[in-house]
Amino acid sequence: MNKCRHIRKNIINLVEEKLSSQEHAEIMEHIASCSECQILVNQIRNTYLIFDDKNGQDPGPFFHTRVTQRLSNKLVNVGTQYNRVMQPIAICLLTAAGMFSGVIIGRNISEISLNAAVSSNNEVLKSYANDYFLNGTGDESLEILVNNE
Repeated sequence: MNKCRHIRKNIINLVEEKLSSQEHAEIMEHIASCSECQILVNQIRNTYLIFDDKNGQDPGPFFHTRVTQRLSNKLVNVGTQYNRVMQPIAICLLTAAGMFSGVIIGRNISEISLNAAVSSNNEVLKSYANDYFLNGTGDESLEILVNNE
């Protein structure tokens, strides 16, 4: 177990062949007898082979330009997604504010028109009383006085 810790500490140096020949021989001897360390060393070597593979595809001379264009398109799309979400919210809020202000204005106008109607009715009644009643109290009408005479 102690030897396995030593292997794990030096596994990168083993794969990159930076160990002295004596250390290399000791580690290889342990790897031959320990299956866990052997699996670990094989995994690390396979990983190194994948990254060291020079036969990969060449991205081409315009790779950077294409990547930059795609990123800028995504940034533009993020703005339009934001607008897609915010536009309905703004419309709902403005509609609610319009309805609320309409209710308040409607209440005020109905109170004003009601007060105007009452005051105009009072003025009509006063002028009617002045025209048809002789005394200031308004108890007797002109017809009663004329009929009684």
